[in-house]
Amino acid sequence: MEGKPTLTLHQYNAQAMYSKNNTIAFMNALFEQEDHEFIMREARIIDAGGLEKKRRITQTEFCLRLAATTHDKDKIKRRKAVELQEKLKGIPLILSLAELDAPPTLRIDSSGAKRWIGRHYNAQLDALRFRSVPGIPSKSKLYLDHISEHRLQFGASLDNSSAIEGPVATTTDWYEEEDEEMEES
Repeated sequence: MEGKPTLTLHQYNAQAMYSKNNTIAFMNALFEQEDHEFIMREARIIDAGGLEKKRRITQTEFCLRLAATTHDKDKIKRRKAVELQEKLKGIPLILSLAELDAPPTLRIDSSGAKRWIGRHYNAQLDALRFRSVPGIPSKSKLYLDHISEHRLQFGASLDNSSAIEGPVATTTDWYEEEDEEMEES
């Protein structure tokens, strides 16, 4: 299509197939003048049929739908980000580590939990990260630390040293037994 900016898609496809299939040899061997005229007439009918215009309209409509969908998704993403910021701003921080020994206060947990649980810790860490407090590890760092601790604690069960040695007992299915009986008789 380089050098031919007005070439339509079906014209390009026709030229590509003409080159790939070596159509010129076929045409030179078998076509008469009437055949050439017929092919040119059919090509003009196809070109005048508006296929390319319909394709461009369809492509434009698709691009507009895609842009609208992307815009809607971006809008939802921005709204969720604002909601998260508001939520993190609203989390009251604990002021001392001594507060962890006592049940969470109503300002931290309105449900009246009797002890600190994972969601309380996660909310505190998220609020500290949001406020850019230095020294708070990222969630991925905490996860990797947890995995490494887990492997150290249960390391023997995670390696392949406990592989089964010796022959493995197998069971025979009913149809295999039936086949063996048929062969014997």
